[in-house]
Amino acid sequence: MNLPLNIDLQQILLHLLNFVILAGGLYILLYNPVKKFMDRRKEYYQGLYDEAHRQKEEADGIKEEYERRLKEVDSEIIAVKQKANEEARTEAAKKLDAAKAEGDRIIAKARKEAESEKQRIVSDVSDEINDLVGEAIDKMLKSSSGDAIDDFLDTVKR
Repeated sequence: MNLPLNIDLQQILLHLLNFVILAGGLYILLYNPVKKFMDRRKEYYQGLYDEAHRQKEEADGIKEEYERRLKEVDSEIIAVKQKANEEARTEAAKKLDAAKAEGDRIIAKARKEAESEKQRIVSDVSDEINDLVGEAIDKMLKSSSGDAIDDFLDTVKR
């Protein structure tokens, strides 16, 4: 059957049938494998994304744990510093007390030595005075021609 302008309806239907067969064949041969390939690829990349997301969450958790530990370490460092400062103050106070006690002991020893030196000097001076008095009495007795008591009394009156 020929239509005007030399168009054959049978040829058009055959071409349509060929196109449907070609499209069906290509669908069966190409579409399903390509679709399966694309689905596998999508699953692969989704798996990579999920793994990366999981690792990121894990890393964030580790980061938070480290930050928490750093804060704990900072507080421990502060506590250790405070304890060391307190121990240093205590030790300094002990050394200061020991130094004061040593100073007091040295001062007491020096006073005791000064007192004993004073007593020794007084004793030496007392002995010298006694010796001088004895010598003076001896000289007076030697030089006096008369009674020693009279000479003494004369000396005292003058």
